[in-house]
Amino acid sequence: MALPDGVSAVFPFAPDWSDPVQESFAYKTNVLRSRDMTGQWRGLRSKPREQLNYTILLGADDAASFDYRFGRLQPYTWMLPQWSRRRFLASAATIGTNTLLLDGPVSYLARAGDEYILMLGDVEPEVVAIESISGDRLTLTLTSALDSSWPSRAKVYPAWRAQVAGEMEAEWISSHVMRCPVSFRRLVDNRAPEASSLTADETLNSLEVLVRPVDWSKPINVTYDWVPDYIDAEVGPFESVVRGLISRRLRKGEVLCESRDEVDWWLAFLDRRSGQRVPFMMPTWLGDLQLQQPLSAGIDFEVAGTDLGMFSPSSGTYTHLMIRKKNGSVAFFEVSTIAADFGLGVSTVTTVEDWDESYGPWECSQISFVTVCHLASDGFTVSWITDEVARINLAVMTEEIPE
Repeated sequence: MALPDGVSAVFPFAPDWSDPVQESFAYKTNVLRSRDMTGQWRGLRSKPREQLNYTILLGADDAASFDYRFGRLQPYTWMLPQWSRRRFLASAATIGTNTLLLDGPVSYLARAGDEYILMLGDVEPEVVAIESISGDRLTLTLTSALDSSWPSRAKVYPAWRAQVAGEMEAEWISSHVMRCPVSFRRLVDNRAPEASSLTADETLNSLEVLVRPVDWSKPINVTYDWVPDYIDAEVGPFESVVRGLISRRLRKGEVLCESRDEVDWWLAFLDRRSGQRVPFMMPTWLGDLQLQQPLSAGIDFEVAGTDLGMFSPSSGTYTHLMIRKKNGSVAFFEVSTIAADFGLGVSTVTTVEDWDESYGPWECSQISFVTVCHLASDGFTVSWITDEVARINLAVMTEEIPE
């Protein structure tokens, strides 16, 4: 079967799904910070670098085939199926046709010019290029006619042109069974970036608000990184200098994606952020605002104790309150002031907007502060547990002043 120019072979070895398939996407940002720790973010990549890591478990003939192929072609360009994006032909595609009808939609991120692989058992795979994708994402029109006929239920994978990311060490469990972690880097093509049709769920003041929840089956880790710079000769007294105006808290958690479409949304979110470059807003998701029925007259939002009013960060950190109402909708209230009332022993939060429901905000299930953030790293790693379900690690850094 003919291969595209520059491609040496198809890599036909599917993952051992007892381990996750890890797909990494990484932008590159130059972050410049002044003495007060305010920053500037300059993007250095218009498209993310992509890498795929997984483990293969091969027996007998497949193990030998892997050994033969890598002995001859390891450093060259491979056509690598995206195993987590498998679809099937919904109807047979005969030789000479240029249309594929699939049993389910392709990725929202798929576009004209992408390449796909048709595979079925021991049949030689066929690589095709996409001219257009139907609006329902179920029909692919090819740039050229098929060289072979493919029956219904033949597998269809989007594919990368990729090279190995480094050396790979295989473990021969027996003389006929081999396990090997493999790692590939996708080649960067010369196509211009293309904006996804997937957009923000919420926006405030022209900034996207990330309201999709974290997965609380795993803990959220918060790092308080506001430490002084020490001037220390390691003998006698030392001095310290405090930089910045607030603690730039680093929050790390996970999101659980129950479908490929959810993964697509998060990858589109990474693209909209260009890695660390573009700021966004996000609720803390933490129990940092335990509202009570107010003791103060004319106040909607009140917290027991004076700590919030005494120690809340300077204006510009907590920009809004996010409240999930009883009907499940989310409402935002712009913060005007946060103050301590020592007479009543409470802290009050005043907002630009008034509370407009018949019940009190303290009766709602979720109340969080909203802060301006940047992603704390330039990339995501999507850990595919199955070819539909995935976890994504999320790390965000609180910023006082948006870009």
